[in-house]
Amino acid sequence: MDLREFANAHIPALEIDEIRFNLQIAAIASAVKEKPEGFRHWTLGAGHCAFQWPGRAIVLGNLDLAECREFAHGMAQIDYPGVVGADQTPRWFVEHATAMGAEFEDPIPQRIHVLAAPPRYPGVRGSPRIVGAADAPLLLEWLMAFQQEAVPHDPPPEQQTAERGGHQRTFSILDDQ
Repeated sequence: MDLREFANAHIPALEIDEIRFNLQIAAIASAVKEKPEGFRHWTLGAGHCAFQWPGRAIVLGNLDLAECREFAHGMAQIDYPGVVGADQTPRWFVEHATAMGAEFEDPIPQRIHVLAAPPRYPGVRGSPRIVGAADAPLLLEWLMAFQQEAVPHDPPPEQQTAERGGHQRTFSILDDQ
């Protein structure tokens, strides 16, 4: 299955729970546009998938316990720096992989927050706006600081990422009023 077929098979299934799988949806869509060399993807069922950007952790889709075990077994001879996913999927994968001899660093639990209204930070003047080309240096600085704090084992962001607006994602910058 080529990358476009992979995206067509999995994105609609992941969009059923868009908030829970927003990372997976955005990353797969970005990979289709960018066609990165070395991007790997695996199908275990509709929405039940995994993929990996070169040099980054494997991202798990909507896998159940049995699929996590099966996938961990299939990855036993493959080198990868880690695994991420929603809910219990990373824990299930890691439990089976470590039983087969894989080693991982301590987990970094994360949560998904949903914005129901435009963000307003208390006591700060200004309002958010979409990042533009002139904001690339500031966005790169922010992406690098975030990467160091949240995902220090991932490769650092590149200048091109900031210039493209962070893989075409929407970022906001607070403008003074």
